[in-house]
Amino acid sequence: MRGSKTIGSNPTVYKYDQSNSTDASASVTLSNIEWDTYSLGIATTSGYSLAESCSSQPEVLAPGTSQTTRLYVLPYTASTLLVDVRSSTETSLSGAAVQLYKTGYDTTITSSACGQAFFENLTAGTYSISVSRAGYQTFTSSNVDVSDVSTLSVVLNAL
Repeated sequence: MRGSKTIGSNPTVYKYDQSNSTDASASVTLSNIEWDTYSLGIATTSGYSLAESCSSQPEVLAPGTSQTTRLYVLPYTASTLLVDVRSSTETSLSGAAVQLYKTGYDTTITSSACGQAFFENLTAGTYSISVSRAGYQTFTSSNVDVSDVSTLSVVLNAL
């Protein structure tokens, strides 16, 4: 977990930059965390990949507040893609058809309640993607680079 606040710039030192491990119940509680914008991730050395996060990354922790974040993980495999689908108002879009394809590969996954689709066991390389949902313009791209743990944020505009 890394905050966006820095102390100095040569070299850049982040005010908060910590690795945290979960307990036996697969949870961790952090107390007295300063307000900031935080990026959360899973170290590939942990043996897991981030498969879903209902809170968009990075997350904003406002002064005087607390929040719960749930990260869903799967055993690590090389060449994965986590697609986050949102509306132009930053609302998660569940039920979107997320099609990832290239020669020899064509898979469609419906985005979850968190607006995400996770593709695993891919071959590293460049893919095409099409994301569609009723009431929104379809998003397409032919330049999605997948290498190791990859992410893609897609914004769909209402019709």
